[in-house]
Amino acid sequence: MSNIIVHKAENQDPEPGLEGEKPYEMEGRKEERIPFVDFCNVSGWLVEGKDAEGWLYLSKEQKLYHDYCAKLVYVGRGEEPSILVKPETPMIIPDPWDNVNFWNYGNSWGWAPDSNTPFLHVSIVLMDADDKEFEIKMGVMDYKYWFLMNGRLHNEIKRPAKFVGFRFTNAKNKDKRVIYLGPCYFFKEELKPLTFEPFPEKLPFPTREETILPMNKTEDYKNSVSQNDKVIIFEYIGKDCKIKYRYTPIEGTLSDIELIWDDKIIKPCANGGISLVTSKGNIPVNDVSVKRELKELSLIDDKVKAIWHFQVDNVQTDLEYRIYIKQKSLVVEMDANEPIIERVSLGCAEGISKGKLFKIPYLTYGGNDPRVLYADGLFFFNQFDWYVSDASILYGGAELGDNWAIYNGGAQYIPKTDGKRNTLHERLFINVSPDFHEVLPTIANPKSPMKEEQGDRLWRVKFGGQSQAEIAEAELLRKYGCEKVSIRFHEDSWRDEGESFTFRLNAAPKKGGDEGLKNFVSAIKSLGWRIGLYTNYTDFAPVNSYWNEDWVSRLPNGDWQRAWMRCYAPKPMIAVQMEAILAPQIQAKFGENHSYCDVHTAVSPFSRVDYDYRVPGAGTFRRTFECFGRLLHNEKFAHNGPVYSEGNNHWWYVGLTDGNYAQIISPDPSKEPLLVDFDLLKMHPLNMDAGMGAPDMFFRGNPWNIDQFIATTLAYGHIGFMYWSDMAGTLKIYYMIQQIQSRYTLIPVKKIEYERDGKMVDTSQALTMGENPDTSRIHIVYENQTEIWVNTSDELWLVNYADKEYKLPKWGYLAINNEDGLLAYSAIVNDRRVDCCYGNDQYYADSRGEFVSFGKIAVDGSAVLKKDYGKWWLIPTVKCNTFAFNPSIIDMAGDIEVIGYAEDGTIIGNPKTEWVDGLLYIRTETLPAFKYEIRGRA
Repeated sequence: MSNIIVHKAENQDPEPGLEGEKPYEMEGRKEERIPFVDFCNVSGWLVEGKDAEGWLYLSKEQKLYHDYCAKLVYVGRGEEPSILVKPETPMIIPDPWDNVNFWNYGNSWGWAPDSNTPFLHVSIVLMDADDKEFEIKMGVMDYKYWFLMNGRLHNEIKRPAKFVGFRFTNAKNKDKRVIYLGPCYFFKEELKPLTFEPFPEKLPFPTREETILPMNKTEDYKNSVSQNDKVIIFEYIGKDCKIKYRYTPIEGTLSDIELIWDDKIIKPCANGGISLVTSKGNIPVNDVSVKRELKELSLIDDKVKAIWHFQVDNVQTDLEYRIYIKQKSLVVEMDANEPIIERVSLGCAEGISKGKLFKIPYLTYGGNDPRVLYADGLFFFNQFDWYVSDASILYGGAELGDNWAIYNGGAQYIPKTDGKRNTLHERLFINVSPDFHEVLPTIANPKSPMKEEQGDRLWRVKFGGQSQAEIAEAELLRKYGCEKVSIRFHEDSWRDEGESFTFRLNAAPKKGGDEGLKNFVSAIKSLGWRIGLYTNYTDFAPVNSYWNEDWVSRLPNGDWQRAWMRCYAPKPMIAVQMEAILAPQIQAKFGENHSYCDVHTAVSPFSRVDYDYRVPGAGTFRRTFECFGRLLHNEKFAHNGPVYSEGNNHWWYVGLTDGNYAQIISPDPSKEPLLVDFDLLKMHPLNMDAGMGAPDMFFRGNPWNIDQFIATTLAYGHIGFMYWSDMAGTLKIYYMIQQIQSRYTLIPVKKIEYERDGKMVDTSQALTMGENPDTSRIHIVYENQTEIWVNTSDELWLVNYADKEYKLPKWGYLAINNEDGLLAYSAIVNDRRVDCCYGNDQYYADSRGEFVSFGKIAVDGSAVLKKDYGKWWLIPTVKCNTFAFNPSIIDMAGDIEVIGYAEDGTIIGNPKTEWVDGLLYIRTETLPAFKYEIRGRA
């Protein structure tokens, strides 16, 4: 039985803290409504604890609109602790109302959960006119600042209702904790018409009429269409293969489509089709209760038009199919004339044998992902055209049976806030080919124009913007020779505590304000680095100076859509407008030359759909995609440099972004097998994603392995993510990747092949040979002749190139471009693993503990010989006992002087040098220095 303890509230706090300040962003802001409760006086209030104890005081420790708020001190005392803050007598709520807003100040951040301060769950406790108690759930206090919670009455009640109190559950803390309570408002929401800037008729994407149509590797083919009575045959006849589709209008569903391959009949979308919304629930049109009629069947210009009429009871619609063949793909366009379709299911492939399903890295719907199917010598992939769809969400599927397979799910149409759905409008690509590459959808976005600005730069991410420590760290890295870097700082540049961090032009005042941030940006730029400031247009805090309730995205039931801690999701239509206004002003004020626009590519476009019926494109994920795509595309021009985002769902936006954290959606990304083809063929030519995300994103809870991190980055053709847990690792990432990435960023791939049983085979063979696919050894050739080999298998891989053998261990790699002298490898030399990278005016090596010769250089330790600021330097990275080199690689001869410098730039002397077999040996252990200048004696 719960232990109940009740305390009366007091206007005198026995242990008052320091007086707080009102949020500076809300300066001059007036309350939108008269509060139902303002907590300027807590006399007459009670705190009822069940398995808990609480005390309520009038306080000035935090302020909002007024000089006072309520301070709730609480502690858990039992198994299911809850606190009810209530007036002595329930208060009648004046009608009309259907919403409640409640300001409160939490005590724990969601991104840093503290088991000693569990998040409180908040609800408003009410009684109807019959004194029947009920609650409106308000959400979780996972923040440490002021936040405006909103709740909505979804069911009719008997009025007038009474306010009972505020309930806080999950108060399991064993020590006293404090939160603050601000005004509460009951109100009737007025949904007035909204106005927006005109949406462009033509966007920068898609870049081609064929949109997502896959590649076809041969141009020697033809398509044909023929009709025999009601049966229509679509054919692909090429020098590579023959594929035949047959459409027979029987049910009016996707089951009417058959694939004929080597005299075998396969239904690629068996049992697929639309479902109607009826009073009896959602009914698929292949159900026997559905009446159907084929109203029209015609073949004009090789395109079939089939119009079906479906009816269940008093629910009816026409559905028009337009079906045609493009290359090896059958394209099915669908339009209905009534908004009564709940979804289009893609069904399953039926009539197959020995099917296999393949998950494609980066091709994700946010976790519920589609698959590529292999069966009977063919690869299958179905995809709705995201440049066309009017669905609310796409959902995947992956299930394998004896003669069937689900390899994608469908498109769902969810009601808007007015209860109405959008009318069906889809274009489906049924992609079939014996070649894996020919079923992967094309991303019809414009190519990043930022190769010159970013292609040879690594990407670095740091917190603590505006701090001298960050400037000092950047300066140190620059002294180590790291010149080609773009760095972005996190959102703490914009805030001192928990205030808003988006939709703002003014920097955190206690961190130096605008002038401090300007100086910080200038200091980083002076190193020759690019610097990006944090932005996003996905998180909208109620304390923000632009706050407007009508700017918040709505869920289908009308609720405000929550986003990051103490934020709501702004309407995508507002996001794109505000980015166009704010981004140029941010750049003009602070002078950054890079942008980090967070979150937009972390969330799927389905998860940020605005269902507010007042908004153009409401209820469609395409409008979210278009708005996010527009603003990301504009960021690069507004900020005068490349725009990066958070990644995970970034494949939709590649090219509109210039890069992303290259995160893979997976419970354990570092354990995912290599399958690089979708990224290299479809994403890589459009933008420059970084690393595998950050190391912690890639390894999650696993031990970090720098060789795996670099090898996987190179396999996927990404630029370097410049961070490791120590300086030596950070410098290794920089010097092993920088020269390689500069050769392959945005360069199309010419060949992808995998080693199987001693032979190099294409991806299709690698996936289908034997019982289990093996893609652990990969060779990539780019169109500019840059070649990459990566070994992820446990066994040593011997790679022969130009009469030289390279021994690649697990996570070993080799990169070569003979045309410009690139040679980089992490391989076995003299029975030990070593690293080496020869590039343009830059020679790095790590012997991993002993003296090792790399030909024209040799080293005991790790170091780089590079040209920087017009001079040649030897820079230990960070421990080096001896370094030797052939002076011809730096165009020097004769008498050479080596001068040691301390980190602060002062000369400390000359290390011992000697000539051995044509190499100049610098005995750095005789004069340990930060770096050494190498120059010819006058």
